[in-house]
Amino acid sequence: MRRDVWILGVAVLLLCAVGVATAQLPVRLVTEGIPPRVINEGLVDTTVIRQSSPGLKVVGVGDVVYLLADSGSIHLPTVTWTLGAVPTGSTARLSSATGLRTRFTADLKGDYIVSMSLKGKVGTTARDTTVARADTLTAATYIGADACGQCHSGIRGTWGKTNHATALQRGLNGLKSATFNANCVKCHSVGNNTSNLGYNGTTVTAAPPDNGSFFSRAFKAAWKIPAILTGTWVKQPTTGATQPD
Repeated sequence: MRRDVWILGVAVLLLCAVGVATAQLPVRLVTEGIPPRVINEGLVDTTVIRQSSPGLKVVGVGDVVYLLADSGSIHLPTVTWTLGAVPTGSTARLSSATGLRTRFTADLKGDYIVSMSLKGKVGTTARDTTVARADTLTAATYIGADACGQCHSGIRGTWGKTNHATALQRGLNGLKSATFNANCVKCHSVGNNTSNLGYNGTTVTAAPPDNGSFFSRAFKAAWKIPAILTGTWVKQPTTGATQPD
């Protein structure tokens, strides 16, 4: 009897071990976020990644969308990318049709449909498998937190109670820190997709996309952060309906 129980116990353990070993991680098409900091600090190859990106499925017109094929449990993956439907008149192109990563610039308002086909080996038998994924990315202009709150009132209300909601306003008014400067503006406003490669620490030097963002308006107005931060908020280029997020 004890021998039978022991054999049964070993069998159960083996089944559990096999179950764990064969558990499959999903294949995903990921929109990668690239914050300005990793570019500014040289944590990525800035000859390739020259613009930051929020990693969202909705981006500003002119933003670069970075895509990653997460192969999950598939070994030795090979990936093929396709950029399908794009807005009429768009000249968007993938940087590469193969490889785990690719990117494109969302140059016009509208939807961009991206597909990937991933082939590789899976399981203990290393059998061949092919997985397909597709996603829709949307490019739009910045319309301000208040406008977004008309449909997303709950999120807008919660965000509005955080310090982040007023960080830029307090910083430009000299209420946040004596060290608040142009570099701080990059992360506390929207549309800073030119990173430090188009920003010399005082003002924008490379024209950002015309998408209604803080940096787009700052460039048009030739605005730069003043040396003395007192009442600066009312003088900056996005006061009103398009206050930066």
